[in-house]
Amino acid sequence: MVVETSYHDRTPDDWDWEQAGRPLHARVREYRHTVGDWFRLLRDAGLQVLDIVEPEPVQGGCGRGWGRHYSARRQRMVPATIIWKAGKPALRRR
Repeated sequence: MVVETSYHDRTPDDWDWEQAGRPLHARVREYRHTVGDWFRLLRDAGLQVLDIVEPEPVQGGCGRGWGRHYSARRQRMVPATIIWKAGKPALRRR
């Protein structure tokens, strides 16, 4: 596995998505954001971050990768998913 871009590089990445065996094709633009970017986005929207979950890939999963970005092997090495739990802060009563 070779790291090709910096975690801090926020340059959009364009790539072609195709589904094997089906006549589907789409040009995709992927935007990169750091964990800090997402935290500030949620906070600035008035939300409170309640939890952050980075699930490990399941052993019995399909084993398919996400194109050139996240092979099954890479998913075991680098988190492929982050789940943010956020909500509106509770109102304080006087």
